Amino acid sequence: MGRNVVLRDHMGDPAGYAITYDEDRRFVVMRLHDGALVGRFDTRVAAIAAAEADRALPPG
Repeated sequence: MGRNVVLRDHMGDPAGYAITYDEDRRFVVMRLHDGALVGRFDTRVAAIAAAEADRALPPG
């Protein structure tokens, strides 16, 4: 069972992140606006931290 969480969605901006489970019960973080895989993490805390770090990177 997976669950999507969007972090800091700004007025409908699709540049959020989806956090789901994979078959190995790891947390998978995907960037929603382009479908890019941010990574797979053992804990939810690490997954959220990775999404926040990815958001802080400048585009490009």
